Amino acid sequence: MISTGLVIGAASAVGVVSAANDDDRYDPSARQQVQPGDVPMNYSGAPLRRRGASIPQDDAIESVVAGLGKRVSFTDRPDGPLEVHVTTPSLEGPNDVRTTWTAELALGALAELRRTNETSYAEVLGDTKIKADLPLETLDLDGGHGFVATGQVFAAQADRRSDEAIESSLTDQARKFGLEVIAVDVLRPLGPAPIVILRTRGADKAPGWTMDNLRDALAGSPLDYEGIYIELRAPDGTPLVAAGTSYRTGVGGLWFEPGHDETFGATHLGGRPQPEPAR
Repeated sequence: MISTGLVIGAASAVGVVSAANDDDRYDPSARQQVQPGDVPMNYSGAPLRRRGASIPQDDAIESVVAGLGKRVSFTDRPDGPLEVHVTTPSLEGPNDVRTTWTAELALGALAELRRTNETSYAEVLGDTKIKADLPLETLDLDGGHGFVATGQVFAAQADRRSDEAIESSLTDQARKFGLEVIAVDVLRPLGPAPIVILRTRGADKAPGWTMDNLRDALAGSPLDYEGIYIELRAPDGTPLVAAGTSYRTGVGGLWFEPGHDETFGATHLGGRPQPEPAR
């Protein structure tokens, strides 16, 4: 049986961490470990923008859905948690990470539009659920919110960077790692959040860099994007590793084919994920 690894984690006051995705329900509050006096993470590195009035919920949802190309929808019931739905053909391979990442982008953008005087996005969102709408069923996915500061504006959002400029920058950075860009799709929940599909020259040897190195280079410093999804594929097109990070919610997900976590140094601060059977 083919096995894969999948990890997901939420940000605390010390950064993005990960936890193994096992049979226990993911509990972000148990992993945040936020103490009184802690300062929410400011991933953008820019001064925070404050305001005293939020955008109405329906208008905020309409804006986020449009920015994500109608990949998502929301269910907002008075007697239950806010649900974000992402339509996906399957949750096999890297699709699980990409689906969850898209949902987290939507939640982070919605929280930014809806905030008033809250200091963290988790305060704005409260309890939420992520749903994957498959062709024949709807499934719950793990997710959560880290202790991340509201009012963040990322560099590519601030300078209104075009899709063409983003693709050019990502291509230049990828070449430094010996990677070929197969496709770039720029989502705009608020600011840009690119999907980057890359082809490796081979997958038998460690390339001399890690996924963290690659993500840092592609995402920029300070961060250009409010989220980034990176997928590495073998020369024949087989997916090897996928990593998605949503900086407004402070959540990162990782998937890998067996052994390729070691090949590409695909680990997180929470420790090396353990492979588990594919769904």
